[in-house]
Amino acid sequence: MKKPFEYLALSCLLTIIIIITFYEVYSGYKIFVSGDSLSPIALREGVNKIITNNFNYPLWIPWIFSGMPSIHSFTNISDLYYPQYFFVFLNKIGLPWIWNFLLHLIFSGIGMYSLLRYLSCSKYASLFSSILFMISPYMVAMTVFGHGSQVMTASYIPFIILLLIRLHKEKKVYYFPVFSLLVGLQLQRGHIQIAYYTWMMIGLFIVLNNYHVIKSKTYDLVNLIKHNFLVLVSLFSGLLLSLNIYFPVVNYLSDSTRSSLSSSSGIDFATQWSFSIKESLTLFFPYLLGFGGKLYSGDMPFTDYPNYLGIIVFILAIIGLLKSNLCKEYKLFFLLVSFFSFFISLGHNFIIFYKIFYYCFPYFDKFRVPVYLLILVYFSVLIFSAFGLDHLIKITNNKYKVNKYLKYLSLSLGIVFSIYLFYPKIIINKTVSSVTLYKLINYDFIFILSLLILFIVMLFIFSKRKYPSKYFYLIVCLICFYDYLRIDHEIISASKHIPHSIVLKEKQYVDNYLSEDSTIEFLLEDTSKFRIFDILGPQNKWGAFHIENINGYHPAKIDNYNKLINKLNDKGYNLWPPNILKLLNVKYLIIPYENFNHPEFEKVLSTEMFYFGSDKRYDGKKIPSYIYKFKNHYPRLFYTENINTVSNNDVYDLVTNELFDPAKNSYITEDELISFNFDKNSKVEIISWSPNEIIFKTNTTSKQFLVISEIFYSNGWKISDGIDNYKIYNVNGVLRGMVVPEGIHKFTMTFSPFDVKWGRYISLLMFISLIIIFIYYFSKTKNVKDV
Repeated sequence: MKKPFEYLALSCLLTIIIIITFYEVYSGYKIFVSGDSLSPIALREGVNKIITNNFNYPLWIPWIFSGMPSIHSFTNISDLYYPQYFFVFLNKIGLPWIWNFLLHLIFSGIGMYSLLRYLSCSKYASLFSSILFMISPYMVAMTVFGHGSQVMTASYIPFIILLLIRLHKEKKVYYFPVFSLLVGLQLQRGHIQIAYYTWMMIGLFIVLNNYHVIKSKTYDLVNLIKHNFLVLVSLFSGLLLSLNIYFPVVNYLSDSTRSSLSSSSGIDFATQWSFSIKESLTLFFPYLLGFGGKLYSGDMPFTDYPNYLGIIVFILAIIGLLKSNLCKEYKLFFLLVSFFSFFISLGHNFIIFYKIFYYCFPYFDKFRVPVYLLILVYFSVLIFSAFGLDHLIKITNNKYKVNKYLKYLSLSLGIVFSIYLFYPKIIINKTVSSVTLYKLINYDFIFILSLLILFIVMLFIFSKRKYPSKYFYLIVCLICFYDYLRIDHEIISASKHIPHSIVLKEKQYVDNYLSEDSTIEFLLEDTSKFRIFDILGPQNKWGAFHIENINGYHPAKIDNYNKLINKLNDKGYNLWPPNILKLLNVKYLIIPYENFNHPEFEKVLSTEMFYFGSDKRYDGKKIPSYIYKFKNHYPRLFYTENINTVSNNDVYDLVTNELFDPAKNSYITEDELISFNFDKNSKVEIISWSPNEIIFKTNTTSKQFLVISEIFYSNGWKISDGIDNYKIYNVNGVLRGMVVPEGIHKFTMTFSPFDVKWGRYISLLMFISLIIIFIYYFSKTKNVKDV
């Protein structure tokens, strides 16, 4: 079979398997909806409206937490991923958006197949592992629960390792730009944690390769140095390709909550979702700890899916590790990847080991959820499994070896049966839910025992009768495919376990989320600049309509704003005090109950709105909604009577004091004396407002201090009146402020951070350069062959 036809057939087969796995969503009539997917949907809708209206990408997101940078905080960065333009085109011609993720899964399967074929694995065994990697419960769960960037980033792993191996083995120059492109595009896809783990694999491979070359004592030192230099240059080039994202992100780290924790509380936070030895049993028995959801009894705070691998896959991997003809260097590499990944994933359950990486590897301390490292375990184990399957086929003609394997398999069957008899009695407590859990475990063990018996019987039959080996490949592949499929479908649409939430929704659910109900219509009728306080909590849905909320959801808020929130929480506030609402330009309060009596507020609308949140009784349904107007709300820009200098530690205590009034006294933390005579007749007017630019006019008879109720961020905001540039002060710990000179002035405040601009230039230049380098060296190699 010629390669183009082989890969065309492979792509068609993998597409069919993806459709079978995701049969409920591939057409777009149903979609996956979780808390992690709804939030970005709303912000993406808001961003798209801005781009449609003025063709200007919003570098500042004003609709959550009173405002924060977009690219710097990894918010809506899909447009900076170069292949995204292709997926947008497909979406415009009618392909549902879910295929953005599904095509990446197919890409991962093709990569796995290509890697195994290059390592001299058979076509059938390569297909076996490529299918299982593509539809592994890990990859499916991440797709289902709103971690699409994680899936897409992980899809590059097989191709990157393939190119890395070819670089060291063949040393063809045109492989270097391809390797750089893969590394850069993986980084661009935006899940830095998975990309970081890939770089850890690359680093391990380079170290091992150099060790083997030096140990052989036949190496040329000059060529070895040259080769390592080219690999490092390729990695650096890939990093440069991704600077349109990572240059801003790195600059933002010191201002975000990601770097605000102390070392002790930081490592506790980072290791909350740690795997455990007890949890490792779910690699083989997915229902043993409740599968996920409300019956989950593992060691993580909560989870909605098991990290399932499969006992047959594991047995084949052991055979592949011990008996296959895979090169010893590659065996050691994939074994060490599995070893390190598994033990790092244990997090706080193996804290001594985890601390080595947490404290010694740069930026490793910024990551949480150590269990994500299991993707590398699956990847490596499936490499071994493919070779184990090949080896098993080869020995079917050897009765002695087959009998030996049958004994080992019978032993494994006995172990599984023993666990089935005794372990559930140990872990299941006598509670109301114990009956349900025991039924799940009982079903699971019977299914696994049946598959294992079938596998043993098929090996026995094929050793006795000379059937074509391809049928054995097919049967094993079908057994494991069906095993994975039952777990995948349970993750997608639970029928046996009790999930935390139903993630498979009709498309109408999201349509309602993005629809304008009467609450939103009322707020949009108010053309003044204001913010709302949605007391229901961290909803980003307001961003879809460009309504600014002082609340919201984001894992990397601006640290100064987060400190204010923490201080308010420490003081027990549910509804934030009026002085803070004034400071943040809050005009309306959104609450779900009518009996709200507060002298500072008046009810202006009784209506209904769609609720999307943790209370499953009302999720996706309309609930009573009441809008209360804050009678004494402050405008977006106002003058303050006094400016006082305080320390960073004191400012949040002062502004959360009930006597604080930002128009009377405001604070800066810089050691600078600002003197002025307050004039209550001073005027300020907003002329135009957009996320990246605010234009306003002042009219004063003397120097004044203007408080601008926009969140302070030190990197990128500038104010000018067309003649002079003015300093932006951090006011009251969270906002911006400036000294306004006397007279009439028109100011323009723009957000144009240098890191975004230069990151884009460098990224685009590197992308074009790599394409040119590849074309040049590839055509040069082809011309040499033709001659």
